Amino acid sequence: MVEQPQKPIDRHSKPSAIVRPGIILVVDDIKENRELFELRLEMKGHGVVLADDGAAALEILANQPIDLVLLDVLMPEIVRVIARSGVLTSGSSGDQV
Repeated sequence: MVEQPQKPIDRHSKPSAIVRPGIILVVDDIKENRELFELRLEMKGHGVVLADDGAAALEILANQPIDLVLLDVLMPEIVRVIARSGVLTSGSSGDQV
């Protein structure tokens, strides 16, 4: 049996699924990383909210709807702050995240 070669992945093709723009919270202690994420995500039509630490992220999550959190888990104290908050175990509707 002869294996057929696989087609190379075209990284520039449009995805087959339609992605609904959302509000994304970017949490990173490095300003340049936050700005890069903001630029790229806004180019894709998403709303972006920025936080430079876990406490700021929790404040944002408590006060406005967020669809997705991009979190730098290597930030000092971030895992402890977020884990204690319970935000990673349940969403606003109680759904598992």
